[in-house]
Amino acid sequence: MQTTLSGEQVRDLMVETLCTALDQAFSTMAGMEVSIGPVLPLEAERPDGQLVASLVSWVGHWSGTGVLECTPEFACLLTSRLLGAEPEELDEESLNCIAEMSNIVFGNMKTRLEGVLGEMQLGIPTVVYGSGIGIWTPQSKFLTLPVQIERHVLRVKIYMVCQLADNDAERDPVGHLWSGFHHEASTR
Repeated sequence: MQTTLSGEQVRDLMVETLCTALDQAFSTMAGMEVSIGPVLPLEAERPDGQLVASLVSWVGHWSGTGVLECTPEFACLLTSRLLGAEPEELDEESLNCIAEMSNIVFGNMKTRLEGVLGEMQLGIPTVVYGSGIGIWTPQSKFLTLPVQIERHVLRVKIYMVCQLADNDAERDPVGHLWSGFHHEASTR
């Protein structure tokens, strides 16, 4: 499916769809109120300390990766909201909860985008955790949204590229349009 949307229109659609998916997933599944800030610049510093990140990819005419980054404390809080468990430290259930939440968020986003961008297949979430973790793609062009939930700030990242474009100029990642882009802050 060829889309007639410009890269900027695709980016705006992705941000809008991601914001809706975040709000619905956290409010419906965990009873958590979400406040989404403006898109962070590409050079935004990443948080220090322990990190839990769940990565989910999708492939199709448009392919990409979504990342949900949080602290181990938030992973434990999410586990208590989803399962009623009270983990005191990061454990297998907490890692599973972060993986499942990223699957719900990015799966919901992918499903909504398919009506405009064409069919995509969702991959299996992968969770990484620890200190000093960096996440990199060959183009290093993630759109990053800060998400406030209670006293925790999560970072949600997304990267998409048109895989089946007719020429290299059309195939360039939408990410090249994101530098300097500032989405209006919204409270969901």
